[in-house]
Amino acid sequence: MELHRRCILLACGSFNPPTHAHFRMFILAKEALERKGVTVEEAIFSPVSSSYRHKANLVSDHHRMQMLSLATVNSFMRADAWEQERGTWSRTVEVLEHHRQTARQKYADPLIECFLVCGGDLVDTFTKVMDDGKNLWDQEDLDRIIFDFGMVVLARQGSKPQETLKSMTDRPLEKVIVAEETTFPNEVSSTLLRKALEEGRCIRFCTADPVVDYIAAHGLYGSGYRAGPGERERDGAVGQNGAGAMNGTHNGAGLINGAGHNENGAGRHNGANVHTNGAGNNHK
Repeated sequence: MELHRRCILLACGSFNPPTHAHFRMFILAKEALERKGVTVEEAIFSPVSSSYRHKANLVSDHHRMQMLSLATVNSFMRADAWEQERGTWSRTVEVLEHHRQTARQKYADPLIECFLVCGGDLVDTFTKVMDDGKNLWDQEDLDRIIFDFGMVVLARQGSKPQETLKSMTDRPLEKVIVAEETTFPNEVSSTLLRKALEEGRCIRFCTADPVVDYIAAHGLYGSGYRAGPGERERDGAVGQNGAGAMNGTHNGAGLINGAGHNENGAGRHNGANVHTNGAGNNHK
């Protein structure tokens, strides 16, 4: 099966806060598709609504949108508030369908695809059975994600996405691409960043500088952080919106560092929001 020559990318999750792993995830997915001759028009972060209360320590929709927007300025990536503005839990296929239809109108291309980008740990939940005996994911939704929309999966340590997918179906996985972070593998996650902030530790270079500065400006995640060890206070480092303009160079600087984890738990089926530790990362 030949893939259509144009697509967009979508990652669902909490992004609480976003990390370099999230940004690297899209870069790796873009490179993998381009090697197959597919042009990636844009990559969209779709943060979950804060009305979804199964997620502990989830900061407001506004703060998470601001952090993503600041980090992706002048990039092929962007944040979109459609899912948040619905004010309710959304199934992953609903978000995929919305953005595919929007892209087909925006780019005047009725065949443009929308690939879900996620971590291998999320794929491993596709076969999970809950305590009440029900499947975590709806099988019809999974079939649409795997065979209709398509996926770019970032392999993570301890995950076995290819084995999981092969155990689910005998059909060829023609729209599933498994990529691996070999440039800068690491285990950075939102969970680890929140823990560091709660303990007053520096998270600079774990995420984009505008995100670090925004967190400091708004005291998010119980942060007393202002400047890390050895950092000097920078004139204009935190503007009115908390954006880091360090020497006017940031606007999403540092997006090339980080591992490809899909941190924010994306599987939202049967009322369950899967937050795996890994955008894969854990949207915890």
